Amino acid sequence: MDFTDLMFYIIFDLSALFITITLIFNLIAKRSISLKSSKAFLYVLLTFLIFTIINMISILLYRGYFYFNINNLYLVRLFKTLSLFSLTIFTASYLIFFLYKTKIHRKFSHKNLFVSLFFIPTTISFILLTINLFNPIVLKFEIKDDTILNINYIYSRIIYAISLINISIPTVFYFFIKKYFSKKEAIPLFVTPIALIISVIVSLSIKDLSIEVLFLSSSLIFTEILLAIPEDLLDIKTGYFSNTLFSTKLHIHFDQKSSFDVVILKINNIHKVFQIYEYNKANNIIYQTANNLKINLKNYDKDIMPFAIDLGYYAYIVKKGIGEKVSNLILDELKYSLITYRNYKPDISLIVINESDFKDFNNFEEFVYKYKTIITKNNDIKIYHEIKDDKYFDIQINIKDIIDNAILNNEFEMYLQPIYSVKDNRFKSAEALVRLNSKKYGIIPPNFFIPYAEKVGLITKIDDIMFENVAKFVSSNLFDELNLELIEVNFSHKSCGDIKLIERIKNHILKYNVDVSRINIEITESFDIEDKEIANNNVLKLKELGFGISLDDYGTGYSNLIRLINFPVNIIKIDKSLTDEVYKKEIEDILVTTFHLFKDNKQKSVVEGVENISTLTRVIEFGCDYIQGFYFSKPLPLNEFIKFIKSGGGL
Repeated sequence: MDFTDLMFYIIFDLSALFITITLIFNLIAKRSISLKSSKAFLYVLLTFLIFTIINMISILLYRGYFYFNINNLYLVRLFKTLSLFSLTIFTASYLIFFLYKTKIHRKFSHKNLFVSLFFIPTTISFILLTINLFNPIVLKFEIKDDTILNINYIYSRIIYAISLINISIPTVFYFFIKKYFSKKEAIPLFVTPIALIISVIVSLSIKDLSIEVLFLSSSLIFTEILLAIPEDLLDIKTGYFSNTLFSTKLHIHFDQKSSFDVVILKINNIHKVFQIYEYNKANNIIYQTANNLKINLKNYDKDIMPFAIDLGYYAYIVKKGIGEKVSNLILDELKYSLITYRNYKPDISLIVINESDFKDFNNFEEFVYKYKTIITKNNDIKIYHEIKDDKYFDIQINIKDIIDNAILNNEFEMYLQPIYSVKDNRFKSAEALVRLNSKKYGIIPPNFFIPYAEKVGLITKIDDIMFENVAKFVSSNLFDELNLELIEVNFSHKSCGDIKLIERIKNHILKYNVDVSRINIEITESFDIEDKEIANNNVLKLKELGFGISLDDYGTGYSNLIRLINFPVNIIKIDKSLTDEVYKKEIEDILVTTFHLFKDNKQKSVVEGVENISTLTRVIEFGCDYIQGFYFSKPLPLNEFIKFIKSGGGL
């Protein structure tokens, strides 16, 4: 046999060697080995690499016995035996990897079926091969006509059969636990045993061709791509496990009836990091903070699993009973680490939940994703079972469904807060405020539903409902009977920046034949930060249609008096934060000057948040035009507002 013939027999081993080394480097290059399942797959690749190398040496010795002048049949048998040893170890490691990936060993660890399918065949293989090192019962070679013959060749296939059992067990188990896998993830579970079967058949036809190494290495490509390290298992911003893996792990824990806690971490103002720092720096801060936190938690308990569900929203699966301790560790670490960055104070909240609090996986998972929407206090830790029966907590968890039902069933109501005219000594106008009157929960405060509605884009629909209620009211005979001049109605940032706003407004005007001079549109002081051009154009068009424009929350933003004077605003509303400070001399000077400036520009002023007689007296002395606040009345439902105005409001 010449060298060319020899290379023919090891070409498949060389190809498999190249594929395996490539897979190993690919695994390491992606830094995916931070995943335990990926580390397990790395061991699979390493055992296969060893198998390929030893198999290649054994072929060189067997087929090149005369070419290399070896003259030692035991050496041939030794490496052939080691080759089958390494094949058995590889297939066993592949099985262990699969068991680790799904953790089904917890379900079968005390059952005879599991023991017989896993331990017994592998043990038989090891015993046979160990004996073969000293007594050739599996592999026996002799030289005949200048050719090495394996007279026990067929019997050595017992080892291949055992290896095939190891490789095939995941395929069998798949039908019992397929809910853990997507269809694409199941592909390698079928490809690998089929590859081994085909390669054994080919090897029986062409002895020692060793095509099985190429078939198996090719099947490992499928395993790496589809099963071992899909890229959605890691969150690149934090190095945590992904949202996808979190759902899978929850499903497995519930299926196995495990006891565990989950700690949910919300960093409510994480977006401010990106406002303070440039993008790459902000991402680095988030990654380093998350990594430091992960290391510290691992020092406390190595089994803690961190997951990134969304930016600033994280979950930690921990042992039952340590959730509250872990929450305190997280809070202390983040307060220490994040506070070191300039101009950033983290708004942190945590909640501890347990699997026993929920009926099943779906209820648990649904809660986790709903919890993102609720309003939480700064640096607060909650225990779910202590607050789950609280009415307002339940409202926040179910706020999406509540808003959807409110829109569908007309549960948004118009409340009106009277506005007092200093000049006329009576109530000439009112501000329309939205309230949600749920059939299940009753009146829900705006701070429970407005932030969520703004976040998901439903606020424009709510604004539209409110404007229609106001349009219907001001066009009614009742409005004339009450001798009112106008109603103020709020438009959110989203509505001001909506390109279809004017079209919807015109439809309501036509529907109710509205005298638009009876409605003032309220916008906030910083309304044009988002969609500035569209918002400005909408305000100008509303002015052209005849609406009055009110500027709400004056004093809370970065006011520019020249801009306010030049902007088409009829009424400017002084925010309660300034009203509460009217006893300070500097605030008094500012308000007196501001009121005079507004009057010179033919703009009216409304002071909001007046709650007592002394504040009322002072703002009247300063020269304001209108006053609004709890001193006169809280926002009232329409029927109570009518009674209030008809009675003169106690003036």
